[in-house]
Amino acid sequence: MKNIFLIVLIAMLNFITEDAVDIRPRPASPECICDTVKTLSLISDPGFHKLPVYYDTSFTIQQFYLLDSATKSMLWYRDIENPFPSGITGLWNDYYPNNYHASHQDFINRYYGEKNIELAFQFGPNMDLWAYHIFVVRKIDCCFLLTRSYFRHARFTYKAYSILDGSKMDSLYVILQKLPLTALDKTDEFAYEGFFADNRNHKVFRVNFAMQTIKDSSGNSVSRKEISDLYDFIDKKIHWTVTYPNE
Repeated sequence: MKNIFLIVLIAMLNFITEDAVDIRPRPASPECICDTVKTLSLISDPGFHKLPVYYDTSFTIQQFYLLDSATKSMLWYRDIENPFPSGITGLWNDYYPNNYHASHQDFINRYYGEKNIELAFQFGPNMDLWAYHIFVVRKIDCCFLLTRSYFRHARFTYKAYSILDGSKMDSLYVILQKLPLTALDKTDEFAYEGFFADNRNHKVFRVNFAMQTIKDSSGNSVSRKEISDLYDFIDKKIHWTVTYPNE
């Protein structure tokens, strides 16, 4: 009887261990070494991620505003994936017909399962004229190109990029694993939230940032540690090269 109990206990422990491994973020391959110089050369090429028909100097502002909604949507996603401003980055404007408006659901539908996109996440809208922070991680050989955009009142006001190695990406995934999640089927269009398309681990998840607060020693509402760790990592642990607006 004692031996049977031990066998059952060992089997249960093995099941728990295997299950724990399954839910952990899968790390990047340790044999893969990121060549930042090569990657920078690739993304700096004038032909990287551009559509000449729309970025050519002969393409006029008037032609841009006459484009249909589907074409505008395609161009908007090309813009947030491009580390540098395109010929149309400064043309987005909320007051013209068919302009693209940021949408969490549309964002997730676009990036979940997208080839070569490791991770994509979008925070918003905030009180700064309904603005969104937008991040897309594209795997390039052993590197990860992370682009960052700020889309304010349906206009781009900021673009930046960073080239991460596998270790840096793994560190980000460790932080993401600790986030308190919100059910995807709930809706709150006025809340400041984060939506994530995690293609490394084949999942989509959502965080209601507005609800994840605690009181500090002074009685002020502040973000929970899991949320502030994510903000700090993005803002302080990643070296950003700002490309727009040009100053």
